[in-house]
Amino acid sequence: MSNARNIASGAKFVDTAGDTMTGSLNVNGGNIYLAEDDAAAHRYMFLNTGASQDGHIILKRALSNKHQLTSKADGSFNIYGYTASGDVFNIDSSGRVIKPKQPAFVFQGQYNGWTTISQSGQWLPFTGSTGVSSSTNNELAMNWISSMAGGYNPSGNGINASNGIYTAPVNGTYMFTFQTYMLKNTSGGGYIHINSYINGSNVYDYTIYGYNSNANAYISPEITKVIRMSANDTFAFRLYTNVTDYQIYPEYTCLTGYLLG
Repeated sequence: MSNARNIASGAKFVDTAGDTMTGSLNVNGGNIYLAEDDAAAHRYMFLNTGASQDGHIILKRALSNKHQLTSKADGSFNIYGYTASGDVFNIDSSGRVIKPKQPAFVFQGQYNGWTTISQSGQWLPFTGSTGVSSSTNNELAMNWISSMAGGYNPSGNGINASNGIYTAPVNGTYMFTFQTYMLKNTSGGGYIHINSYINGSNVYDYTIYGYNSNANAYISPEITKVIRMSANDTFAFRLYTNVTDYQIYPEYTCLTGYLLG
């Protein structure tokens, strides 16, 4: 340490502009302040990451690495999560925010012809039972594509493709959407509800589509819900019809969910 002075207690300090120090600075008690008693003064802490991205701020908890903050060579700011074993937050050089671990899912139906809704008077959950081309066992199967080619389903997103129920992984505000393409085969008083089920209960905020639709009428129902959920709360869209002559087209059917924050 250059230009450092020893005082009676044996402590050392740097008090001259340009002073530098090498090695590690260990603070085992108390805090580090940058002129906290002078609100008008601007104080900065600099960390040179270098061209090889070799400078980081590591935050620990209980002596274990938790997060690593880095200003990368491409101008982005990055947070690496040791528990998550990967990047958890990034702001690129243009200010765009990327959250790679954000819970989200997109399921797109796969082409397999029209799916007939043959069970009237029952609430039908949207499921991803592969290979089922008609409504059976009190469910409406869509033959979901879950690969990145036709859908997005990252680990930990909370969706159960076998029953269409979403379980919130964390407290937050979530957005869910559903859209499809349907055909009414015959005329008459057939109607459709798309309802929201929260924790298994019908909240009766339905939207009615195709009421008294004419024969061979095509409809394109869609619905969006934004709700506050606690961790382990469940959400699902379900469909109700009082007739057996509606058909749904899986290829034009999409179910999505996303944690807004």
